[in-house]
Amino acid sequence: MHNNRDEARRQLERLADALARDVDQLTDEELLREAKEDYGDPDEAIFATKNIIQQAISAHGKRRLTAARRAYEAQSAKVGAKVFELSTERKRELVERFASNGNKLRERLTMAARNQESLEDDISFLEDLIELGVIDDEGNVQ
Repeated sequence: MHNNRDEARRQLERLADALARDVDQLTDEELLREAKEDYGDPDEAIFATKNIIQQAISAHGKRRLTAARRAYEAQSAKVGAKVFELSTERKRELVERFASNGNKLRERLTMAARNQESLEDDISFLEDLIELGVIDDEGNVQ
């Protein structure tokens, strides 16, 4: 059975090669004349074929975009720390709690992280706390 399939495949390949050679040997005028005889207006066939190809390209691009968007959202969900979604007051409270605490945390942070005064710097401080494992991504003390 497997041998018959291989032979049938080889015959189809030879037929496809022979047809391709025949088409390659035609002039443009001969090809257009045959296409008109077989399919009517060649311009309509060309337009329809271009549309099919363009739709396939567009559909493929949309599938790739959707897959990339899903992968990005999945990664963002893993990486995004919820502590950054807390209110400004809660963020300041967390920063003050650890900045004023005289425990070993102060030793683990750089001077730059301890001496910052803007909200962006506070967020950087919170990032340091998460990275050090002092708080989790929701702001809970570990």
